[in-house]
Amino acid sequence: MIRLFFFLIPLLCALLPSFAHAQDRKSRDYETMSMEEAQSMEETGDLSAIPGVRLRKAGVEPIPTPHIPTVKFLKIEKPATVGAMVESLVQGIYTDIPPQYDHFGYEMRHFMAGIGGPDVIGDPKRLYEEITNVRKAAIILKYWKEDIGKKSEEIETLIENNKTTSSRVRSEFRHSRGIVNAFAGDCQRWISTNQNFLEFLLAKQGAYKYNDPVITFTDSTDRMDFIAIFNAREAARAKINEYLPFAKMPY
Repeated sequence: MIRLFFFLIPLLCALLPSFAHAQDRKSRDYETMSMEEAQSMEETGDLSAIPGVRLRKAGVEPIPTPHIPTVKFLKIEKPATVGAMVESLVQGIYTDIPPQYDHFGYEMRHFMAGIGGPDVIGDPKRLYEEITNVRKAAIILKYWKEDIGKKSEEIETLIENNKTTSSRVRSEFRHSRGIVNAFAGDCQRWISTNQNFLEFLLAKQGAYKYNDPVITFTDSTDRMDFIAIFNAREAARAKINEYLPFAKMPY
């Protein structure tokens, strides 16, 4: 008997972490359910119910949609020096500039400002409208990348043809080009993940219910797909928020 007792101790210790993890996972899933669903589950004992997904923490209000009105864009004068041209590469990306001179970034933020709010998620008409806005933002990014590419090529040619260009300007150009290349990728992911999010919800009309801030799916596979899409969107948003002009983008 004593030998059996000492044999069981390691086995129980090995099982406890997995049991605790399962209990913790169950509790987290339970917390994502709406109050009505939780009460129904307690009353009926229905453990097969698909938990709802909470899109933000309890008691936290949705982030207000930034006010980004339409502006009249003004002509941007070409920088007079190579150094100034290098600085202009990251304007609107790494540094803020007045809206009337931010031809690409400001217009993009205008279309992306309210694409994923509570008033959008449960409304098929709004979902369709915001998908259109996301596609407009994607077109803006395409032209922005082409503009940056042309400017980068021009700067590189000027630097190569002028051996007196300072090492500081050369270094700043390499740094700035790295920033804009990283931004192009981060911005593309931000737009794409938002488009995936909206298109998924539009395609699943009738397969979920949304009671802000909880969304509940009738199919567990849809629920898991949504969580993956939502988390990808949140990760992309967190990354784009690292760029000063895009710091207040809520979705």
